[in-house]
Amino acid sequence: MSSLKAINLGIVPILLVAGFLPSIAQAKVYGFCELAQLLHYKHGIARADLPNWMCLVRSESSFDTRATHWNSYDGSTDWGLFQINDRYWCDPGNQLPTANVCRVKCSKFLVPNQDEAMKCVRKIYEVHGFEAWAGWKNQCRGRKLDDVKQCF
Repeated sequence: MSSLKAINLGIVPILLVAGFLPSIAQAKVYGFCELAQLLHYKHGIARADLPNWMCLVRSESSFDTRATHWNSYDGSTDWGLFQINDRYWCDPGNQLPTANVCRVKCSKFLVPNQDEAMKCVRKIYEVHGFEAWAGWKNQCRGRKLDDVKQCF
């Protein structure tokens, strides 16, 4: 009986860890050059524009796809690498009011595959440019930006 109890107790931690693996596996913190190359080669961001995009992502999420930020002033949340706000651009799935301009669940921005995020980012950028992002305005606008030449 005691050996059966020991076996069961040994399985519980394994099952608990296995239950968390999908969420851990979904997290991605991009390296600087890795993200620069992804934005350029896969998503067509011009090399000349990459320093602004890289500064924006660094200031908003520190290159972490799982980054979220709750805004106390209006109860909205910013999601993913680009900190896309759920009041306007995506559906948080929590019954709070949203314009959901990008017609996408916000959770799609928290995964390593940034295809959905980039579709939405393009819409945001078309309307507001970099001014849509407080991180860019506060930490990138008018400053010397990191060079991306070493990434290509």
